[in-house]
Amino acid sequence: HVAARNQLALAQRQAGDLSGFTTSMQLKDQSQALVDRLVALNQEIIDHPERIEARRELAKVCRQLGKDSLAVMWDR
Repeated sequence: HVAARNQLALAQRQAGDLSGFTTSMQLKDQSQALVDRLVALNQEIIDHPERIEARRELAKVCRQLGKDSLAVMWDR
């Protein structure tokens, strides 16, 4: 997600579509923040597997990233 959004943003900037570039960069940053949160939650669960709320949040983040099969796993 992140790399593709970045490539799209750069192509939009090169084409002179500054509005599209700005929107794509914002979406890239949001995707990167979700990936960063996924990594942090995954580590938290490794360290503290009893934290149910972390598992639920990780499932939510997985869904937001379009990783539905992972979300189902973490929802168990």
